[in-house]
Amino acid sequence: LGAAIMSRENYIRQGIEEHLRNDRVYKRLTKTQVKNEQKRLQYLQAAFKGRHRPFRPNENPATSSSTGELTEADYIYLNRAYGGDDQLARFRMTIKDSHDLLAKLRNIGGLPPNARLFTADAVSMYTNIDTEHAIRVIGNWMDGLDLPAGFPLRAVNDAMGLVMRNNIFEWGDTYFRQLLGTAMGTSAACMWATVYYGVHESTTLIPTHGDNLLIFLRFIDDIFGIWTGNAAAWESFKRDVNKFGILTWEIDEPSTSVDFLDLTISISPDDRLTTKTFQKAMNLYQYIP
Repeated sequence: LGAAIMSRENYIRQGIEEHLRNDRVYKRLTKTQVKNEQKRLQYLQAAFKGRHRPFRPNENPATSSSTGELTEADYIYLNRAYGGDDQLARFRMTIKDSHDLLAKLRNIGGLPPNARLFTADAVSMYTNIDTEHAIRVIGNWMDGLDLPAGFPLRAVNDAMGLVMRNNIFEWGDTYFRQLLGTAMGTSAACMWATVYYGVHESTTLIPTHGDNLLIFLRFIDDIFGIWTGNAAAWESFKRDVNKFGILTWEIDEPSTSVDFLDLTISISPDDRLTTKTFQKAMNLYQYIP
């Protein structure tokens, strides 16, 4: 929207009150506990490196090696192991950006008279993905994939646990362990969240409600869809959207116009989709043309 100024004192207070005081998600650690955790993680990572070698499809696994501490490289390894865009393509509901969305909307011709648009927004998605549930869900999903020969499936499962169960961070002169949710700041976070709910979409939402969904698309924690079912089916759909782990969604009721990403999408009088750039009311346009 524009530049914002906040005093350091208020910034710290807000961070504590809105996040760090939630003892369901964060646990404060002493310096001694952090040092002990560092030793434990070094041991766990050494064990991981000893059991597994990095997977590079164009490289002989026998010549691969990896050393070091639990660093960004481990998170990048996990992110690449999910397969990037190749694996995301398995979830036809995901979109990369608004350009991808527009390309998909262009393939839709005239709409049935009862078609309505809806959006949904995940409630604090990253911190409301239950870690153990996600490890099981993604692990089971990967077990069913047609993966390349030599793909280190066990290593990826181990990496998920290592990265997502051991997120320790520093806030000023204090230390915290994240107890619940996606490990914040890791390279694998976006892919982890996308794949996690994508499993629910592909195994429950689309098979159960696909007949009433002319289109269903998601960009990480934002959903856009075109609904053609009746009121009872809509209530059933909303219940199923929120029936997955501890993650919940705020779902707007179907209408003829919605704001999604940076677009306003509407149904015209002749039952066709129209789009225009969405501008927030408080946009100060603080940019150089």
